[in-house]
Order: sequence, then C-alpha cells, then structure tokens
Amino acid sequence: MTADVHAYLRRYWRRYTIGVFLPVLSAVGVSVWLCLRNGWPGYDMALLLSFEALLVGYAYVAVGHNAGRPHAWSRSAARFGAVAFLFACIASNNNVGSYQPAALGLFGVGTAVVIGWALAWHAKVMAEDQVGPEEVMAAGLDASFDARNHPARIEVDADKVQIVIKDRWDRPDRHVQTSSLSCALREVTSVKAEYLRRGRTHRLQECPLVQIELTPGPVLRLGTPRGEWIFPTDRAYTVRDIIEQRLKNGAGRPNLNTFLPRDMR
Repeated sequence: MTADVHAYLRRYWRRYTIGVFLPVLSAVGVSVWLCLRNGWPGYDMALLLSFEALLVGYAYVAVGHNAGRPHAWSRSAARFGAVAFLFACIASNNNVGSYQPAALGLFGVGTAVVIGWALAWHAKVMAEDQVGPEEVMAAGLDASFDARNHPARIEVDADKVQIVIKDRWDRPDRHVQTSSLSCALREVTSVKAEYLRRGRTHRLQECPLVQIELTPGPVLRLGTPRGEWIFPTDRAYTVRDIIEQRLKNGAGRPNLNTFLPRDMR
C-alpha cells in the first residue's frame, strides 16, 4: 500500500514539477533574449542571470522537498511564478526602441506562470482527493489541515507539528502577517481531540498578538513545552490519530542504535 501511495503521488508530483519549472525556465529564456536585445552591460547581465541560476537551483531543491507534500504544491508554484515574473520585469527594463518585444516577453512569462500554477493546483487537488488520512499515516507523508473559520492551518510531517497563521491586522494598508509555531514531535507531551460546545478566543503564548477564534466543533489539544495549543479543525480526530501513530512509531526521535555498543542494542 505504501509503495502504491508513493507511486500515485509521484505521478502528480511530476505535474507539479512542470508547474514550477515552466515559469522559471521561461523567465530565464526571456531574460537572456531581452538582455541581449537591449544591449545590457556584461556585468549587469551576468548578475541577473546569476540570481536566476540560484532560482533554478532553489526550485530543484524545493520540488524534491515537496515530493510528499501535495498540500504545498499550489503555494510553491505561485511563489516561484511570482519571482520568475519579477525577474522578467527586471530584464525588460531599459528597453531599446519599441516596447513590443518587452510586452511580448512579459506576456509569455505571465502565461507560463498561470499555466504552471494551474498544473500544480490540479495536481494538488487530484492527489489529495485520492490519498486519505489512512494512506497518509501508512506512508508517513506530510499532512496539512485548515482551521475552521480562521486563516490558519496545522501541518504534520515526519519530525514536527507546525501551526501557520495568517493574521490580517487592522491597519489602513490591510497588511497581512504570517506567523508560524513549530514543535518537534519528540517534544509533544500530550495530544487529544474533543468537541467544543461553546466558542471562545484562544491566544497562543508564543504569538501574543495573534488570536484564534475557537468556534463550536472539534478542536485539537496539543501539549508542548511552551504551553497548550488549541486548534479548531473539523479533522481534529484525524490529526490526533496521525500524531499518535507517528509518536508510537518513534517519529522525530534520534536512532541511537548506530552509536550504542553491539551488546547494548
């Protein structure tokens, strides 16, 4: 079953990989074309292409890291697409003569960004539609679950539990700040799920400015060295089962067998 799950995810992971590299490589090609056409100095062109080479390398690392994390595919493709389009905009600066070549190049990169994100989003939806909580636990995959009535999510991977919170501050510019809290699985002291009958506000000690509205429904209670986390999600019982299973399997704990004498193993 585990091998089947990984094979199934790898099928859609390839689409996500195309969704990331399509805008990135398009931006590199358009940048080279525009820099040569506009007669950029060799130093400026080399500097821009060096940053784009770093982007390609980071994309290679990211798609490998996200192979078992379908919940992150669409966000990852969107971020790489935005950076790729920014590099194309920089390369289109100092245009010589008509603006038509620059506009054509930006249109091509923008189209690649949209297509790449659509591929990654479709791959994410299809993968999550077929891989359920049982398969996630059996295959040891990363899992992500959205909060109920709050812009936040809880993520569980092989080593840690993480809460990612997007808080919209009450300011004229409507600035959005993202906060994240992580706890290693080996540091989790307790985990349980329950049904909350009355709503209230929960303030996390590590992010005192951020509040989570606990609406009536299932909630996850997680004991950490820095206090208790209460997270409202309709999949609270599923998250509890995943964490308990990984704690039972020793997830996040160092393997000492390698360092112990043979007679003590």
